[in-house]
Amino acid sequence: MTGTGEPLEFPEMEPREFTQLAAWAKSMAEGKGASSSESPKARPAFAGTRRQLSEDELKSSGVQKLLLEEIYKLDQENSVLQNYRERFHEADKDVAVLQSERKKSAKLEALYSLSLASGSILIGRALPMFESGDSFGAYATGGLGILLLGAAILTKVLGK
Repeated sequence: MTGTGEPLEFPEMEPREFTQLAAWAKSMAEGKGASSSESPKARPAFAGTRRQLSEDELKSSGVQKLLLEEIYKLDQENSVLQNYRERFHEADKDVAVLQSERKKSAKLEALYSLSLASGSILIGRALPMFESGDSFGAYATGGLGILLLGAAILTKVLGK
């Protein structure tokens, strides 16, 4: 019976097919099919039982039903874990996008700060140049300062 109370239907199998299925189930149970970072669930009731089955034992319908039930449980667990894998990959993509946006934001913030500081310094430097009689240099320096301040404001507005 399954966990929902429904009886399981087992297909008729040739002994050779069942032997291959049992070998696969055994390799999964021994951890050969899983990654080495996973820790197997402890089943203290079965700790002392031997894992090797003879051909006669494999032909027994009870053993076949137990193995098929174990395969059914592993299949259900696999589908649940696949859900987690999909959610992990979605979260991983979201993290990558957010990190990219954060880097872009940091670069724009640095450009804003540099443009604002440079423009302010140039505008502040233009006034003494104008008073000293260098009107062309004052206008050029002041114009470049205003241009940099405009670029800083534009960077801030377009960056959001």
